[in-house]
Amino acid sequence: MEEITVIPLGTVSPYPKGNHNCPGFLIKYNGANLLLDCGSGITRLLNMPDDLKNLSIIISHNHLDHHSDISSIAYASYVYHKLGLLEEKVKVFSKHAYLSYLSNTHYFKFTNIIKDFNIEFLENIHNTPCYSTKITTKEGIQIVYTADTGYNEKLIDFAKDVDLLICESTFLKGQVGSKNHLYAYEAGKIAREANVKKLMLTHFWPEIPKSKYVKEAQELFENVIAADEGQSLILRRN
Repeated sequence: MEEITVIPLGTVSPYPKGNHNCPGFLIKYNGANLLLDCGSGITRLLNMPDDLKNLSIIISHNHLDHHSDISSIAYASYVYHKLGLLEEKVKVFSKHAYLSYLSNTHYFKFTNIIKDFNIEFLENIHNTPCYSTKITTKEGIQIVYTADTGYNEKLIDFAKDVDLLICESTFLKGQVGSKNHLYAYEAGKIAREANVKKLMLTHFWPEIPKSKYVKEAQELFENVIAADEGQSLILRRN
């Protein structure tokens, strides 16, 4: 039986508050660690130095709430190498070359294979270049992480039939939204049209209860949960 573990490390934006950090999702599979975004505060939940081993990081875009903790990871990697507790450098994948300055990391442009994952990218509707990521394992478990995006019908095909859609849901009905972000009901609509198995909402305002986002998304799609820091989700396939 194949198993993949998804650990939300950060779920709010634009700033961390209390026990909530800015966006970051750690994927564990077959001995590999894959981190999707690296927002403010997520290092508090990493198991050092173990989570740095065999670690690759994909940065969706250059907004600070999605990458500001990467310098902390780079420095932690440097220290653990000096102590002889870490062998490989952390691998960072991004469209944005400014991250290549990081010490004790290897910087790469986006690629279609990272460790044991097949990777696909979709350019989002956002006010800076930003990309959704699709992960496919050897046995066919699929996860899509949207990062930041406005409503984009291309996401429906991109996320078609996936096991888990991790989708931003920045706004609620009644709020003044933005073409660069989704309402919770739009996340539900994408999940329904894409026929995903489970929808995990993220990118919440720190001041608003997550239950409100879940309730709104459930108007269009039933199997919805809110990403919560440190609460693992395990996906399995025979």
